[in-house]
Amino acid sequence: MEPFINKEEKETWPDGHETWVSTTKFPLRDKDGSIIGTFGISRDINERKKIEMSMLQTNEALEKSNAALQTQIAERRRVEEVLAREGNLLRAMMDGTSDRIFFKDRESRFILVNRAQAEKLGLRDSSEANGKTEFNFFTEDHTRRTFLDKQQIMESGKPVLDLEEKETWLDGRETWVSSTKFPMYGGDGGIIGTFGISRDITERKAMELSIELANEKLAEMVNWLEGRNRDISVLNEMGKMLEACRSPEDAYAVISSQMAELIPVHSENFYLADLERGRMTLAARWGENPDPGTCFDLKDCEAIQGRRVYSAGPDESGSVCPHWNWTPGKGEAFLCIPLISQSETIGVLHLRGRRDDGADAFPDAAKQLAVMASDQLTLALGNIHLREYLRIESIRDALTGLFNRRYLEDSLIQELARTKRRGTTLGVIMMDVDRLKQVNDTCGHEAGDLLLKTVGRWLQTNIRTGDISCRYGGDEFVVIFPDASLETAIHRARQICEGIRGLRIDHKGKPLHAVSVSIGIAGYPTHGETRDELLAAADAALYAAKQQGRDRVAVAGGQSSGA
Repeated sequence: MEPFINKEEKETWPDGHETWVSTTKFPLRDKDGSIIGTFGISRDINERKKIEMSMLQTNEALEKSNAALQTQIAERRRVEEVLAREGNLLRAMMDGTSDRIFFKDRESRFILVNRAQAEKLGLRDSSEANGKTEFNFFTEDHTRRTFLDKQQIMESGKPVLDLEEKETWLDGRETWVSSTKFPMYGGDGGIIGTFGISRDITERKAMELSIELANEKLAEMVNWLEGRNRDISVLNEMGKMLEACRSPEDAYAVISSQMAELIPVHSENFYLADLERGRMTLAARWGENPDPGTCFDLKDCEAIQGRRVYSAGPDESGSVCPHWNWTPGKGEAFLCIPLISQSETIGVLHLRGRRDDGADAFPDAAKQLAVMASDQLTLALGNIHLREYLRIESIRDALTGLFNRRYLEDSLIQELARTKRRGTTLGVIMMDVDRLKQVNDTCGHEAGDLLLKTVGRWLQTNIRTGDISCRYGGDEFVVIFPDASLETAIHRARQICEGIRGLRIDHKGKPLHAVSVSIGIAGYPTHGETRDELLAAADAALYAAKQQGRDRVAVAGGQSSGA
């Protein structure tokens, strides 16, 4: 019996209103491993009230059990068995969630915690928490504050919902949790302690802080630019244009046009970092007399080495950056601004100015404006790179680098639509790496992954630019041949089969056994007119190829194509 993980279900109530819950259900096994029932946990994803209701219901069940113990002594054994079973279910429910659940007495001593809470406290077993207080794990200031919070809950009898708290541990660590805490009632109706549930939100708080710091920085920039309408207008226009850019090349064109208007100087260059080669490569340049240099080593720029703005005036007599091409006595001033995102240098903005009247080519206001513009460039270029990275991550298979199944299914629908509009044909092959399980069993999964990765790289470099290669799942790959006839698809499949057959793969100094694939072919419109029909036909042909002895090509509909 397989568990249901985070299954969303709609609940329709007698009064007609509806709620939604996220449910996880598991089989419940006895000590012999036999399934004796199920257990699960449901979370109200509308108002997060399900936890409160569940815990209150549990408390009521315990109160009823205590009352039953006072009035039904004769049924004590049966009641004890019921309570034991309910306790096991409660423990299973508590230990089945990653949220931290805890029960405390009036003195704030732990009387019950779940596995997640015990692990967070650094305990090997949940029972080790019994009798301990937060003084054993957190700093005194933090523990006294939470103790007062729990006393207030017991005095008022009111729960505290979604309270965000910072935890300061004895070893100096700081974490954040979102906690919901309730008063805990005894059999006589009196409050005997508290219980609650906490969820770690440390990463979210870090992100919020990062966003807050970014917003503060943006606010400072806006405040500083008040009264400089032209600069604000240009910066805003550049920001909008950069935001609309979908590639670094688009951004470079915007940088060239807008920066020339924002800070008119003798010349400006924007260099992009190539960290693998340790060089800066010219990405954009503008001005009256652009510097002819196209690249330079990272070590040749003081701004990059020092990770700070670096400048030199007309009378500079000391050491200057070698990449400046600086000639003393020409009245030139230089300014280098590194572009740093997430502690990584992504580029440098290099400005060169000249004032024949002896005035400073880069007054403080110009330097500050250049720094603000570089911040905007850093953010925009970082977002462009992040969008591209996320796009690739969402459509690429992490192991092979090929497109993933989701991309395949969407692409096949689009390619079929284009094919129908153009009145052409299309080929699809589905291939399976032969005997991958044998490789995994004899050489280990690392060798199997190496085999899949090698086949994926081979496909990437040996298919046409317009073809689409995807990892369909496990050891199966799919390649789409747009505008290809069935005969062309068969020919290409044979080439792929032969090419992979020639691969030689070494793992830990030893060659793996001969690599081969089995391939099934389907063509539009011969074997289907929809995505699902073509994939099903190719899959059936693949099965036929494997049945015929592997390392061969088979065509949908029973047509044989040989090895």
